Amino acid sequence: MDTQLAVSRDTVSWTRWRQPLLERGEPGAWDWGMLYGDAPILHRDQLYLFYGACAQSHNGRTAFPAEGRYPAGKSWGRGRPCCGPTGTCTWKPIASRPAR
Repeated sequence: MDTQLAVSRDTVSWTRWRQPLLERGEPGAWDWGMLYGDAPILHRDQLYLFYGACAQSHNGRTAFPAEGRYPAGKSWGRGRPCCGPTGTCTWKPIASRPAR
């Protein structure tokens, strides 16, 4: 599951972009299965978007079908992509801390 962006100027009418705002990790990575974004934080001209992630999908599948569903307990992690003051952003994790 990808994290997408929705914006509103009045909190009544919303526009949603269907393309991922945060890209999931490569197959086997701690953030391959699901990403859950939080509210962005502006700090010293940098925009941070903390997120949680898991290597399994909602239905317990991993990037490797031969493993079956729920081959191990879900392991959650956190990431922190960052965007500078240029106006356009490429969200790439600058730090991650997979949970154990």
